[in-house]
Amino acid sequence: MSEANRGLGSGGCVGLLVTFFAGVIIGGFAGIPVGVHWCQTSLRHEMYLDERDAVASATAKDPAFKMVQIYEEPHLGILLMGKVPTAADKKRLLEIVTRQIGERRAARQTRVEAEGER
Repeated sequence: MSEANRGLGSGGCVGLLVTFFAGVIIGGFAGIPVGVHWCQTSLRHEMYLDERDAVASATAKDPAFKMVQIYEEPHLGILLMGKVPTAADKKRLLEIVTRQIGERRAARQTRVEAEGER
């Protein structure tokens, strides 16, 4: 056996391959949770963008909603915060949001006060 091949005899080559594949397997399993988290985060952000656009276009022309801001809530999608002039405006806003994103989500994600309400 030549001097060049002596360091990677049959035992050294097998050990190197075992180490390589063990690293690939461990790295693959470690990458799964990271990939799942990234995918979920990306989907939630896309949901926020869709909901934001739907609600913003439905409320943009109404001056009663000029003090209402739409924020991104990382685990919920959109979050509306601010004030409206009357309780009737608040009810109307909740109805608009409900039509756009659904009743259960709208009730949880709309935190708007009518003037004088507390």
